[in-house]
Amino acid sequence: MPETSDEQEIRIGPDDWHAHRQLVDCPQIVVGGPGTGKTEFLVARIVSAIATGSVHPSRILVLGFSRQGVKDIRSRLFSRLETISFRINVATYHSLAIRIVEAHAADLGWSAPPTILAGSEQEHFVARLLEREDTSLWPASYRSILTTPEMAAEITDFILRCHEHLLGPADIAAFKRDQWRELPDFFERYLALQVELGRTDYGRVLADAVQAVKTLPSLSTRYDLVVADEYQDTSPAQARLLMGLASGTHDLVVAADPYQSIYSFRGTDLHNVFSFPDDTKAALGKRAERLILTTSFRVPTEILAAAVSVTDRELPGGAGKVLSTRTGGSVASHVFSALADEADWIASDIERIHLADGVPLEGIAVLVRSGSALTDELADALGRRFIAHTHDESRLADEPVVTFVRNLVQAVSGSDTAVQRLVQSPYVGVSIGAMRAMALRHTNGETWPDILRSSLDDGDALAALFENTAWATTDAAPTGLWHLWSSLPHLAPIALDERRIDDRRAWTAFAQALDQVHARSPGSTLVDHEELVSRSDFEADPLFDFRRAGDRGVTMSTLHKAKGTSFDVVYIANAVEGALPDLRTNDSLLGARHLNPNVPADHAAYREFRLDEERRLAYTAMTRATTRVVWTATVSSDDGGQRASRFLSLVAQISDPPRSSSPLTHRSFEAALRRTLEDPTETAVERIAAAVVLSNGNTLGLSNPLHRYRINKVGPAKGLVPSDLRMSPSQANGYETCPRQYALGKYLLTSQAENVNMRFGTLIHTVLDQVEKAAIEAGRERANAEEAVQVLDTVWEELGFGEDAVGKAWHRKAEGMLGDMYRLWPTSARPIALETNLEITIKGTQWLGRVDRVEEKGSDITIVDYKTGAPVSVPEAAASIQLGYYVMAATEQPEITAHGEVSGAQFWFPKVLKKAAITTRDFNMENLEDVRDRMVEITNNIRAEALDPTVNKGCDTCEVELVCPARALGAEAFAT
Repeated sequence: MPETSDEQEIRIGPDDWHAHRQLVDCPQIVVGGPGTGKTEFLVARIVSAIATGSVHPSRILVLGFSRQGVKDIRSRLFSRLETISFRINVATYHSLAIRIVEAHAADLGWSAPPTILAGSEQEHFVARLLEREDTSLWPASYRSILTTPEMAAEITDFILRCHEHLLGPADIAAFKRDQWRELPDFFERYLALQVELGRTDYGRVLADAVQAVKTLPSLSTRYDLVVADEYQDTSPAQARLLMGLASGTHDLVVAADPYQSIYSFRGTDLHNVFSFPDDTKAALGKRAERLILTTSFRVPTEILAAAVSVTDRELPGGAGKVLSTRTGGSVASHVFSALADEADWIASDIERIHLADGVPLEGIAVLVRSGSALTDELADALGRRFIAHTHDESRLADEPVVTFVRNLVQAVSGSDTAVQRLVQSPYVGVSIGAMRAMALRHTNGETWPDILRSSLDDGDALAALFENTAWATTDAAPTGLWHLWSSLPHLAPIALDERRIDDRRAWTAFAQALDQVHARSPGSTLVDHEELVSRSDFEADPLFDFRRAGDRGVTMSTLHKAKGTSFDVVYIANAVEGALPDLRTNDSLLGARHLNPNVPADHAAYREFRLDEERRLAYTAMTRATTRVVWTATVSSDDGGQRASRFLSLVAQISDPPRSSSPLTHRSFEAALRRTLEDPTETAVERIAAAVVLSNGNTLGLSNPLHRYRINKVGPAKGLVPSDLRMSPSQANGYETCPRQYALGKYLLTSQAENVNMRFGTLIHTVLDQVEKAAIEAGRERANAEEAVQVLDTVWEELGFGEDAVGKAWHRKAEGMLGDMYRLWPTSARPIALETNLEITIKGTQWLGRVDRVEEKGSDITIVDYKTGAPVSVPEAAASIQLGYYVMAATEQPEITAHGEVSGAQFWFPKVLKKAAITTRDFNMENLEDVRDRMVEITNNIRAEALDPTVNKGCDTCEVELVCPARALGAEAFAT
């Protein structure tokens, strides 16, 4: 029998499902962890209700959070009910709201059913309205940016959040926030213009649907059974809509897992789960029961336990401890010293588990917090191994055949660069040399139509598109696309060549997407569509996935997009502090989070709120796996550099990544033999044996030994440095110390775990950042030692320090250092920024860095960088590339120079030595040009791959000494 904790909560194990499938004339919330069968339980409840005759299928409503979720529910219902399932209303909240508004438009004040403004269309609508504004009525801080795209995006988001909380202009005015003083009137004008033009948005359509259900009895009594999945992902408006639609029945059943609530940035509110019993009491007259599904059928015990360790604390309304029917899962954490090494190891491990363990590629996912450089590195590493993969962030707009159309639209709009891309595309096929000749003719005055006619076999058709541009500029977008399809012979192979199936699918999906745009905005042209796509991430969703399901291979996606999926093996990659968890507390410009009373206003509490959601995000990502989870991160050995996410050490002990010793492919077999041949630490017998096998490569199906296998001469490794080289001051310092060690550490060999000194540096930086931000928000110049120690205690365990004797010693050291720092604070200047990213481009190379503190004193700005190690010498600081870079980059940041002139930079060393003072070291501003010249020289040398070793005082402890020709131990690896 199920265990009952009280009259309103019932815990249900796998054997108890059947007893709880019947309707009970009482609202219920079904709570369960990942893989416990929440969706299947809802489907079973629906099937039972129909089978017993309790409810007619047409009087059942099922709501889902996403279209994919709705698709899954429909599929499950069809497998159980077949055609009967078609009578059940299964929809997302937005699609149902749109139907309600369309059916009752007149009752809601519309003269005709309004059409929807998609995201970028809505921003464009707001931008046009902002152009009419009297800037003098707006707060002074907004006046100069009022007509910028960024401000349009901010206000669009603010309006969306207002709708999600069912707040109108009068409600906004009631907040009495000075920064919002003009927003109520603007909101009124925005709503009025929408009615005038017959356009609505996704936020307003929900608010209108709530109003319709509230005022029209036919809507509130239409359903006898209302079911909702993923209730933890609902906004206040969606929750209100659900309650209204269920007000004619007590049979409202929702499913939720509070630990998988990860979309607060989209306006969802976890509080809906906590308050559900009270909400049903108020709306339906009965307090909801809680049904707890106790057992996961998908996630093994080991992965569940590790995932729970990340969540830190029990949430109200949660399912409690989740059991599992499975065991044998595994969780591992590995760190690397170079992003390329991290990506290459992941790719090699995927190759191993696919070939050796038989894991299908479709059962493998690599998840990142957000779009990152790792995904490009990983795509290259997978490509080198011929491993199929799909990036879920890829857009239809970036498919080759759609890019061809976009280039054509840009070309007839006057872009010469687009013309060059157009004719070099695979659909036209002009060579680079021929393209250059065409461009030269255009530079000398010839028109593109004349050049195309005389240069291309099918040039007449393209030239005609340049001479009559109505297809792009005045015709409706679908009509313009049909014109291209019917007039360009270059597109015929898409229909006729069976190998062009990907192009056919993309073209069909693009046509459908344009039809959707046309339905919302009938006057929209291909030029209008290109403007929306190029300005932002706008993309109308096609009716089907243009990617072929069977060819997906490995899935590369974000943690958020992975929700609702399941894989055998999940890699959570690029998991570094600052990205996961992402604790940036920089609010939106308008402070839209203050609209939600359930989001903390206090800085410290809001940071904790963000951390809780990041924990839930990590939990959700881990529980996508059915057998194995691997966390990876690239860390920096530099003081204050990039650190592994605090979550790595919580889920598993950080260890060196295992390297497969058994070659699985011809390529890896040859590589293993070559490594043996060239490794001076291998025995002579092993090396000679490798040489014999490789020398007979032609007869063994391997590569020609004369082409590939030999002992290298000393020299740079060409092709090592990427073309899109990005630099940081720490990389420049590393190159100046030893170019070879820099190259090996950055691009090839080494991987190292984060040591305790590195973690201690991270600890001090983290404490100073948090406590100083809180002081600034409180209007004070700086914090104090007591506040710093309080923050120290809150982050202590998260950053990998324990409570044993060793941990207590480190705690005393940290407490003493922070006490000295505030007791001997070295300046009286006022901080204007903390933990600020700085970026600058010098001679075509992008430089990136992050400064700890920016201070203002009078009209002078000083950049400060904390160093927890021993102080450098005065001359070293005076000519420091790091400090010089901070000065140069800060000088180009308007938000910094608005406070004054950047007049200097300093290192601060909180470690007090013999004298009772915080040691500081200043940069000599007279060295600024010399530092710039050194930076240029370093990047030029790196691009030229000048990577010869430099003997220095660190050689004796260098971890790549064995492969260094400048050292005795490494000289054997090279021919003399």
